Amino acid sequence: MNHSIIELYLSMNDLDKDELLVLMNLTDDELDRYDTLSFFDLPVKLIHGLAVLSNRQIGDVMNELEMMYFSQDKLRGFGFLLQRHNVSFPDLEFALYTNIQEAEDLGIAVLPFIPNLIKHRDLTITEAIEKEMEQAIKLLNAKINATGVNYLDEFDKTDFDPND
Repeated sequence: MNHSIIELYLSMNDLDKDELLVLMNLTDDELDRYDTLSFFDLPVKLIHGLAVLSNRQIGDVMNELEMMYFSQDKLRGFGFLLQRHNVSFPDLEFALYTNIQEAEDLGIAVLPFIPNLIKHRDLTITEAIEKEMEQAIKLLNAKINATGVNYLDEFDKTDFDPND
């Protein structure tokens, strides 16, 4: 990831890092260690501290942090899911990536996907991830086709690296 979500949250909400350190009785080193953690590994007390500092509900802060985290994934949540389960579908990853890029270029907001693996009860986790990726691609294709514009046909596949 490019930026820590803590740093990003503080910046986007015009909050002072030093105030967070004092409020939570943390050192710079401790906060720096939190900065290296994934969203799923952040301590609840940190999220609570951000909520107090920003005068917001903890659930709202958690949702915003989660959206920030998944937005840093070029595959809008699928990259982290693929990595977590140690699977890869190169063709689907490329199709999803190009559709995300095309949709955003057309002004279509692409929020992070929240795959529902539970609905695929008869499949393995790997198969369920594949199905969810296929459905995400179909959804994006429908939104892109509704605009009537298609100009990414020349997109160079060698430029794509989902881990970048």
